[in-house]
Amino acid sequence: MNHLLLSALAYVMATSFAFKSDVSSPDASCQQTNRTSQPVAAAPQGPVIQSIDGGYSWENIGENLSPETWVTSLTPAPFGLVAGTENDGVYLRSHLTRQWIKIGGKSSFRTEKISGTFVSGGNLYVTVFQGGFFRYDPVPNTWKAMHEHLPNANAQALLSPDSAFVGGHQPNPIPNNVRAVLHYDNSLWVGTDQGIFQSLDEGVTWKQCYHEGQVTSLVENNGYLWAGTYRGLMRSEDEGRQWRYVFEDGTATRVKQLEKELVYVTMNGVARTTVNNGLSWHTVTQGFSANRYIFDLVKSGSDWLISSEEGLIRGTGSSFISPLVRLAQRNIYLQLEGNDKVIYAIRGNGGC
Repeated sequence: MNHLLLSALAYVMATSFAFKSDVSSPDASCQQTNRTSQPVAAAPQGPVIQSIDGGYSWENIGENLSPETWVTSLTPAPFGLVAGTENDGVYLRSHLTRQWIKIGGKSSFRTEKISGTFVSGGNLYVTVFQGGFFRYDPVPNTWKAMHEHLPNANAQALLSPDSAFVGGHQPNPIPNNVRAVLHYDNSLWVGTDQGIFQSLDEGVTWKQCYHEGQVTSLVENNGYLWAGTYRGLMRSEDEGRQWRYVFEDGTATRVKQLEKELVYVTMNGVARTTVNNGLSWHTVTQGFSANRYIFDLVKSGSDWLISSEEGLIRGTGSSFISPLVRLAQRNIYLQLEGNDKVIYAIRGNGGC
């Protein structure tokens, strides 16, 4: 089913616009810049920007989005880019057409305010601010509500942590605020303001696996499950039955996998990585001054590209060069996604 869904999704994207035979891959669309003499630049205007040379130069790739569209989440996928917006639902940008198209429509959502986009287990999921979460079905281009039997906060207070919530009960009228979605090993996991829930039957029934507060991210890495919370970073070694804290050093703002490395960023601006399931950790930002705030980071070759209050900074270990890109407005940071070949960025409010 997952392969069929991705094939159908690719078909929707490819047939939404006429195919242009001269379209090339992102890393072939412009030339490499001279890194040794590259001046500090201002970030280009646009809801989504892209770099194909490790952050030294950027271009706007959100040109056909409305000027009023504010992209709040961005997820690379095999078929293109998925963008969630503050006020206009969900968009897809195909690698073939390089055009953004809105998918699904408004009728499925309580509000158009998308709080997260997730590609997991071959499916596309989105979370809606205080409006549950949905799975995209390309045919017939609709969103399926996955939260209807996810218990709300009032129900949870009356039930034990390991209680199962049966789909035959009355659907939840006020969806639990879902902040993270993960599909792994035939299970659907969600992180919410009340903890972590697992479903073995695509949302018909739910079991609460963690109940001690807000969970903002869920990642699988080498068979271990990781969760970012309002207190720090947790790990489960037994498929979610038990969770223990690896770090309790403040709210986790980013937990994500970059190839073989797991990345963990805290609200106080500390960024750590591990390549061995947490047996040892490397502090990426050890060369930064204590008063620098780190919002996000991606790997570019052997270096890190770091989003901070000064702009985008590139480097590794204790050697970080001056900002490659300065931002004109304070308290606006760049959320980064991508890999060695292409990096994407959107603007985000620091601390949210």
